[in-house]
Amino acid sequence: MLAKIAPPANDFTALAHYLVHGKPGTTPHPDRVAWIMTRNLPTDDPTLAAKFMTATAEQATRVRNAAYHVMLAWHPSEQPTAEIMQEIAGRVLELADLGEHQALIMGHGDTPHRHLHMLINRVSPLTGRAWKTSHDYARFDRILTDLAETYGFQPAPAHAYHLTETEHLPKKPTTPATYAAKRGANTKRPHLSRIEASDLGGRISDQLDHASSWEDVARAFQGDGLTLEPKGSGFVVCDATRYAKLSSLNLTHSAKGFAKQFGPYQPQKPTSSPSADRIGANAVFRKSDNPQRCALFSVDAVDIKRALATYGLVDNAEIQHTIAEARDARLARRHSSDPSHARQAETALCRTPWQSRTDQIAAFSSGRILDRLPTKAQPSR
Repeated sequence: MLAKIAPPANDFTALAHYLVHGKPGTTPHPDRVAWIMTRNLPTDDPTLAAKFMTATAEQATRVRNAAYHVMLAWHPSEQPTAEIMQEIAGRVLELADLGEHQALIMGHGDTPHRHLHMLINRVSPLTGRAWKTSHDYARFDRILTDLAETYGFQPAPAHAYHLTETEHLPKKPTTPATYAAKRGANTKRPHLSRIEASDLGGRISDQLDHASSWEDVARAFQGDGLTLEPKGSGFVVCDATRYAKLSSLNLTHSAKGFAKQFGPYQPQKPTSSPSADRIGANAVFRKSDNPQRCALFSVDAVDIKRALATYGLVDNAEIQHTIAEARDARLARRHSSDPSHARQAETALCRTPWQSRTDQIAAFSSGRILDRLPTKAQPSR
C-alpha cells in the first residue's frame, strides 16, 4: 500500500473530469469508476462537487493551487474491499489533518491493482485557511506505513527517500557541492549516515560534557581522526574522505552552547613558521600583523607566474626572475631595523636588474645604499 501525490492544481473541474473520463481524447475503461464517495460535500456528483470546492476555494483570494490530488494504491496480490478502501481513505484524511476539508473520493477498477483517487480542497470550509503541503510526501508515507500495519497490508513507500530504510546510507553531496567539486573544490565528501553520526555522538558525549575549552572539544574528535572546523553558522567534524555536521551528532551540547560557555571559537594558529626558502602567500607576501608594516605586494607574484607558465605565457627564466626578486626583498627587509628604510630598499631592488642584486644587498646591509635612496624634503623652520 502506498500514496502518490500529484502537484497541486487550480482547476477542480478539470481534475474531476479526469477522474471520471481519463485523459482527453481517450475512451474510458467501462470499469474505470467503481464507486464514489464525498466528504463535507452535499453531493456525490463529480461535476457539482467540483463546483462546490471551487466556490469554497475562491473565498481565500490569496490561495493558489487549492486542488490537491492524492492516490492510494495496493499491490495486485492485495484485494481490499470497497468498504475497506473507503475506511482507509477517511482515516488518511483525518491523520493528515484534512478531516474537515471537502474531498471527492473515487475508486477505480480499470487496473489489476486496487487504487483510489482523492480530490481534496486545501481551503477549509470552516476556517478559510489553506492546508500546508510542506513535507507532504513524508507525512503520507508515514501515515500509509502505520495504516498498512494496522490493516495487514504490505507498506511500500512511494518515494526514493525513506527515513528508516536509509539511515545506514551516507548522505550524498548537495547539487551545489557536486558542481563545486567539478571545479576543483573539496566538497564531494559524503556526510556520515544517521547511524554513524549517532554512534559518533554517543562515543564522545561524555568527553564533551567534561570539556572546559574549545581545545577540549576539538581533542575529543581527534581520537576518531576527525577535525573540528567552522562552517557557515555552525561546525563540522571531518577528515579527508567524510564529514558530519555537529548538529547531526545528537549531542547534549550545541555549538551555541559551547560558544556561551567558552566564548567565540578561535581557530588554532599553526605552531611552525614557514620555511625560509618557501616563497608564497604565507612567507614573503604575507600581510604583516602590524597594519603599518604591510607587505610590498598584495598577491603572490611567484604563484601567478607559475600559473601563467602552465599556459605557455611565461618561460622558466622569468619565473626565476620573480623568485629572485622576492628573495632579495626578504633579505633586504631582514637586514633593516627601520621599516621605512626596508620599503625604500625593496623599491630600489625591484628596479635593479636581478643579475646584480647580490652587490646591492651587500651595500644595503652596510648602510651605504640608504645614502643613495630618495628622501622626503625636510620642512623649513
